[in-house]
Amino acid sequence: MRRLGVVGLLLLLVGVSLAFLWKQVGLVTGANIFPWDTHFELFPTVLAIWLPGLYLFFTGMWFYLQQNFPQEGRLRYFQQLDAASYAAIVLFLLSVTVWQAFGYPDTYFRAGVLCIFLFKSMILLRALYAFPRCIRSTFLVVVSFGFYLLSLPFLHVFLFMPLFDLFQHSALLHISILVVKSICLALMSLETFRLSAEMTKSVQSAFFSWLIVSFTFPALGFPKISFILAGLLVVFILRMFISRVDTRELIKGFVRPSSLTIAFKFLIVFNIILAAGLIFWDNVRPGFDLQWNRAFEAALGTLLNGQWGIFCYAPVYWLSLFGMVYVLFFRIWNGVLLVLTGVLLYSAYHLAYYGMLGQGIHQHDIVPFLPFLGVFIAIAHSRFGKIVLFRLIVRLLIFATVASTSLLLVLSPQHNSLPSKFAEIQWSLMHAVGKDLTGFFPSTSFQPEAVPLLFWLVGVIGLAIICCYIRTRLGYPLTQKIRTFLEGQFSFQQLTFYPLLLLLFLLLGTGVMVVGKTIYPGMLEHPLELSSQTPQHILSNVEHPSASFPAKGILIVSHLTNSEKVFHKTPLASITVSDPDQKFETFILKAGKDTAEKTLDTSNGNQALAHGRAELYRSHSMTTQEGISVETHDYYTKFLFSKPLHIQKMTLKWLPARDPDISAEYILHIEEILLLGDSFERPEEGQAYEPRGNVK
Repeated sequence: MRRLGVVGLLLLLVGVSLAFLWKQVGLVTGANIFPWDTHFELFPTVLAIWLPGLYLFFTGMWFYLQQNFPQEGRLRYFQQLDAASYAAIVLFLLSVTVWQAFGYPDTYFRAGVLCIFLFKSMILLRALYAFPRCIRSTFLVVVSFGFYLLSLPFLHVFLFMPLFDLFQHSALLHISILVVKSICLALMSLETFRLSAEMTKSVQSAFFSWLIVSFTFPALGFPKISFILAGLLVVFILRMFISRVDTRELIKGFVRPSSLTIAFKFLIVFNIILAAGLIFWDNVRPGFDLQWNRAFEAALGTLLNGQWGIFCYAPVYWLSLFGMVYVLFFRIWNGVLLVLTGVLLYSAYHLAYYGMLGQGIHQHDIVPFLPFLGVFIAIAHSRFGKIVLFRLIVRLLIFATVASTSLLLVLSPQHNSLPSKFAEIQWSLMHAVGKDLTGFFPSTSFQPEAVPLLFWLVGVIGLAIICCYIRTRLGYPLTQKIRTFLEGQFSFQQLTFYPLLLLLFLLLGTGVMVVGKTIYPGMLEHPLELSSQTPQHILSNVEHPSASFPAKGILIVSHLTNSEKVFHKTPLASITVSDPDQKFETFILKAGKDTAEKTLDTSNGNQALAHGRAELYRSHSMTTQEGISVETHDYYTKFLFSKPLHIQKMTLKWLPARDPDISAEYILHIEEILLLGDSFERPEEGQAYEPRGNVK
């Protein structure tokens, strides 16, 4: 206890030093240390207590482990690694004194704290994984709750905010809501851990799934409390049901009824589901059309979309497919019941919310279903954990998830939503390399990008089937060499992780330069509008650089205004592109697929929007008449030509909707039209693509 007190005093001294340095180097301007001035303002900031709080939290966790598990002598090695991280304080204080050398001190400080955070957390979590006897339910709740609180300054608290501004009424209310969310997220993760332990009988595998569910971005983004409570309720009921009911007997009884008891149970469950469906239908049935396509797109996008799909911004969740394939391959009835329940609830949610009610797509739709994915990750880990191929896949996916989560935490703090953050990263990369990178960000909206996405699905499921086949003895006489190769008894174990990671980076960079199409400026010099008042625009310029090379496609950046009542996939405009030989191609721009409402993520627009979310190109901040800061979006869509065209003329024509009242209201704003050329073509001087800044 004395050691913990000494560490606390030292960290308090670090905080005072940080606060002093803020004042000396000018990070906090306008601070006055004279107490008799009426504008007296203390200069300690949030960052001045963030770093000492981080160190104090991890020191307290190690102190707990040392006091309660003294028999685990090998924990001392991890404690020594954690102690080495204190040397980073000196480097951090040095960086504060020279902060003016950095163009973006806020970003650099976030990145510095994140590196320390990752280093210390990986040591602690690796020690818990190596010594599962140290894992206790209360300890897991405290660790996850502490991690959530320490992650607040990344996204929800301004880094250089004066410390005493946190005690204002609005700031206290905001922080209190985040604290409640942190508690609920910690409890949901704990219930996922317990359910995983029930399914796998392995504490290590359950801890692995708890780690993924707790510290990936769906949780770190602090979703709405309703989503968190829904996930907590679902996983609690599932854990009670699976631990108390023999589901193998239930399913066998359903397939081949052997007793009136099983039939009676099934009738009770069926009647409950039927009654709930009838009640829901009675409340929503008047005056709507069932939108099957929109519900299907929303369900698919929540998993696979490149800007808000969980398999893309948290790739480690691909491991859940391994667990699903395993329980279906070996007919593990508890797992089969979990698969059926998850698919039923997931489909019913999206059908009701999007197909019936027609609500706007929300980035946190996956949160109530995270426990399902976490349990299947635990199953995959417990069954395939000894296969070297699976371990290599796990390390690659964890690395990709850590990199993605770090970018989301550090970059673009001004954006609140996942799609906005990913769009900003995508826009920055396109600006840096001058290439079309939309094909490298999977999208379920475009057919060309759906093909590689299909290959991803087939590849992951194929690898899962291979791992299942390795665990059987059916094919051993025929595939003994392949099996020993994959299990690490052959030269495959010589292929280490880091050389393979470097090889993947080189292949990715080569693919971007070779496969990615070069972006050229289009024929649009200024933004234009299409509406009932201006129904057509003709762009024609033979001397424009676009006529000097064969274009392979166009990328259109646009948004809608006053379009809340425009239905999903309503045709908005036709775009006809022609060349000097009178060859032409025509494309249709549709609502919800190619463009969407400018203020889609505002509270009112998201609830009443009749169409879905298109792919974001870039987001901007706008202040309403009421003084509320909201995000507005530009969207992009891509049309590829069947044959390369030397574009001479482009005709944009507004298409009226079926309802004349709706047609008179909405306006289509075309912000940019970019041309896509051959990846091997080099733009001439003056032709290179230079993205616009904030055009708003």
